[in-house]
Parts: sequence; structure tokens; C-alpha cells
Amino acid sequence: MKVLYRYIRGFRDCIDMYEYSVLRETVKCYVIKDPYTGKDRFVKKEGKKKFAHNSKKEALLGFIKRTERCLDYLKADTERAKNYLLTAKYKYENN
Repeated sequence: MKVLYRYIRGFRDCIDMYEYSVLRETVKCYVIKDPYTGKDRFVKKEGKKKFAHNSKKEALLGFIKRTERCLDYLKADTERAKNYLLTAKYKYENN
């Protein structure tokens, strides 16, 4: 039976790996059981944004890319928060 892999952020800075058994396969995707909903989940065979991967190495690279994207969003949010804070302090001092 074919298995797909996915790494996720675990508890206390751990990285957890999940294995998903493929229920069936189509021309463009695999079908696995979603562990959260219990429903079938379709996983693309090709493409950049795949939920699970054919090998552990690919899955780890996917985790790295998702985490880098997360950091980019956090950096942008931090910059926005700093600007909001400066604006609020300016308004507070000049009121």
C-alpha cells in the first residue's frame, strides 16, 4: 500500500511526521483519509502546494517552505504592528 508523508509543527518545538495511507489513486491525485474530519482528502500528485508527499525528504522540504512562508507573514505583521504602535503613540501624545 502506498504511503504519503507530511511534517507539521508539534508541541514544544518538535517536528512531527504523519504517514497517510493512500485509499485510492486517480490520474492527478491521491485520496487519503483526513485525520481531522474523517472525510476523504484529495492530494495533488504534481504542483508546489501539496498536502502530503511521496517521500520523507520531499515532505521535509514542503515543511521548510511552509515555515518560511509563515515567517514572511509574521515579519509583515510585525512591521504593521510597529507602525500601528507608532501612530497610536503619536496620536496619544498630540491629543
